[in-house]
Amino acid sequence: MLHFFQDGAIVVVSSGVGAFIGAYLKKKGENYATKEDIQILVAQVAAVTETTKRIEGTITHEYRRWEIRKEVLFELLEKYGLLDDALNRLVASVTASALTPKEQQESLSDPNEKAVALMNVNREFMIVCMKARVTCTPELTNHVVRIGTVISQAASLATHGQFKEAQTRFDEMRSGLKRLTDLISEELDSVTHAGVQRP
Repeated sequence: MLHFFQDGAIVVVSSGVGAFIGAYLKKKGENYATKEDIQILVAQVAAVTETTKRIEGTITHEYRRWEIRKEVLFELLEKYGLLDDALNRLVASVTASALTPKEQQESLSDPNEKAVALMNVNREFMIVCMKARVTCTPELTNHVVRIGTVISQAASLATHGQFKEAQTRFDEMRSGLKRLTDLISEELDSVTHAGVQRP
């Protein structure tokens, strides 16, 4: 009977120890699985945070580019107005000089002064063109360079008294300035739409 009791005690103790070890190992396994889950979760949060920062940086960069591009386009429009005014004054002065007899020309404005004024405005225009090269479409910047070159040549001819030669460039300058307004409008439309769609 004692033997039976000892065997029963061993079975009870063994099953108790087995149950304890089983429960302990199960708890350890759960803790390990939870620790792994937390590590995976931390890695996912870190990845999401990094992606969010990268997206925010891109949005900030794109928004700043959009702002700079808009500023350059408005600056081009401002310089366009000044160029158009200076060109009109030069054309009027050259035309008046060509139509007025020499003895009456003293009362007229000097075409040389108007040519110098046009040259100065064109210099400012070309500075804005350099900014446009960085932010605007190649079509616009190439046109700005072309029209700026024609204006420089015409103004240079006029400042050297070669008014007839300068006059041959006036029509080209006018059509170039007209095309410039169209290109600026197109570019502003694209900037406006990009601004509306930005996140």
